[in-house]
Amino acid sequence: MLVASQPNNKLSMAKQPTDIPGAIERLTARIESAKCERDDLRRVRRSRDDVIAAADAAVDVVAARCPERLKGKLTSLSAPHAPPLRLFTGPDAELLTFLLRDRMKDAIRRSAPNLPDPPADREPRLAALEAEIASLQAELAAIHSRIEAHRS
Repeated sequence: MLVASQPNNKLSMAKQPTDIPGAIERLTARIESAKCERDDLRRVRRSRDDVIAAADAAVDVVAARCPERLKGKLTSLSAPHAPPLRLFTGPDAELLTFLLRDRMKDAIRRSAPNLPDPPADREPRLAALEAEIASLQAELAAIHSRIEAHRS
């Protein structure tokens, strides 16, 4: 019969040998549950404000490239016999972004009213879960070590 040698063990194995598989099963289940919660928290999306700020910045970056391109196009239009429609030929997302910057940003805000914010306690909860997982894994490893020591 395997008996816990230290009185401070979280799981007492002194009752019956059948407690050991149950203890291992319970610890393993708690570890998996904590890992699932941790992984869910890690996947939480950025806040609505962060998403909007990133989208606004992307619009600004693209729009900022346009004035030089537009200047080049206008210069090419000054050539004799240049067709005026050349200004708007081909895919020109930069020009459209430059011209419609504010409308695009408004559309971004209207499209994102229901983006969920991450829980306020996300980071402290992640830290607590990491500590819990490490503790549970250490406890499980201690049980396995005692089993191995008992077999020897």
